[in-house]
Formats: sequence, structure tokens, C-alpha cells
Amino acid sequence: MKWLIACWGIYFCLFTATNGTAQTTAVPQKLFQFSATELSPGLFHISWKNPYKKTIQLAVQRSADSIRNFRTILSAQNPALEINGFTDHTAPHDIPVFYRIFLTLEGGNYFFTPVLRAQKAIAQPEVSKPVLAELPNAVSETKGKTTVVKKAALSIPKPAATEIKKDSIVPPKIVVPANPFLNKKPSRYVYTDAKGYLNISLPKVAMNQYKLIIYDTDGSRLFTIEHIREPELIVEKVNFLHSGWFNFELFENGLLMEQNRFYIQ
Repeated sequence: MKWLIACWGIYFCLFTATNGTAQTTAVPQKLFQFSATELSPGLFHISWKNPYKKTIQLAVQRSADSIRNFRTILSAQNPALEINGFTDHTAPHDIPVFYRIFLTLEGGNYFFTPVLRAQKAIAQPEVSKPVLAELPNAVSETKGKTTVVKKAALSIPKPAATEIKKDSIVPPKIVVPANPFLNKKPSRYVYTDAKGYLNISLPKVAMNQYKLIIYDTDGSRLFTIEHIREPELIVEKVNFLHSGWFNFELFENGLLMEQNRFYIQ
């Protein structure tokens, strides 16, 4: 009987130790956050917050049944960015859509996020919109939380009556190296998505005032977006004169927040 009690005691200790180790093992995907929002039929916005600085691959996958038939629709060019996202323009219109994200970390570790079904955007109360220059064919369309500026709906500076020195409005010349990200990390606030659209993401827009000035590579001022009030803003490619690199200055409450660049295909 004593021998039997001793065996049960040893088994209980081993069982407790094993369970304790399993409970303290971190589950990586619980730290990764992402959302999928239906902006309109066939148009979905996927965004994520990635705490893993050593991510070497990040792929967004889509399925119509949430269990199988997932296929990759985007491989992030900069997978280690903490905050990023893109707009899916190729999803079907008449069936449910599910998303998940696949991550690979340095050392070979990898995981899939839980599957999310895209949720419709919640309508926001109307707020006063910035005054835009009255230009022909100006079109501005709001879809859920995302505003799409289609053509010329931007405040473009008018020629001044007095002469303004060029150096007073042009940022320092930026020499584009062979590797365009050699000296600058990609912006988490102003970036282009897989379709080539310019995305402006400002999570704290409700608490601060933002202004974005966009320059051509020769230093000339292209246009300004005053008083940005939407947390997610998409500017279509038609607003740019050509493909290539563009510089920008982002201001928060009147102070320079970031100087960087983006590429329009």
C-alpha cells in the first residue's frame, strides 16, 4: 500500500509540473492584432499591429469558407513594420469573406492568426469637412471610416502675388540612394498599398490636428491636405502627375511630425 501511495505521489508531481510549464508557454499570435473591415461590397480594409521586430515574412490570406482554400493575396514588402495595412479590391461581392495572416519570424518560428470574418464599417457621426479649393471635376467619396479622394479634391496652393524665395518653402533636397530605404524607414503613417494607392493612417486624429504637404522630387510643392479629420484616408493615383518617388511633410498641431517619401507605381 505504501508503495502504491508513493507511485501516485510521483505521478501527481510530474503531472503538476507538466501542466505548469504548458500554462506559462507564450502563445505568439495572441500578441498580434489585426482587423478586417468591409468598406463597401467587394472593398475590404485589413490592418494590423505587429509587435515582432524580427518578422521576415507577413502574408495576408483570404478564404470564402473560413476553414480551407485560403490563398495569399498580399506579401508585405516591410513585414517588420509595427502598424500597417492595405485595401483589398479583389474580393467577391456576394459571399462572406474571411481573412487570416501568416507570419514567419527569424529562426524559423511561424504561426497563423485566428480567422476573422470581415465586419461592415460602423457609420461615424458627421463632422465638419475641410474647405477644399473649388476645382473642376472635384470628387470626394467617403466609405465607412475611409475617405477616398478621387480627383483634384485637394487644397492646391494658388500663386502668390509677391515673390517667395524658393528655399523658404522647399524641404532639404533628398538624394534617393540605390536602396530607397537606406536612410529612411518606411513611414507608418503615409504609405502606398498593394494597389499603389496612397494611404494616410492617423489613429490619433480625434485628439490632434494634422496637415500633409506633398512635394515632387524636384522640390516643387504638389498639393496640401489641410485639417485631416479621418483616421484612414486613401488618395487615388490620379492626383499625382507621374509615377515615381514623392516627398512629404506631416504636421501635428502645427509642428513637423515627419519628413519621408513614398512611391507611386
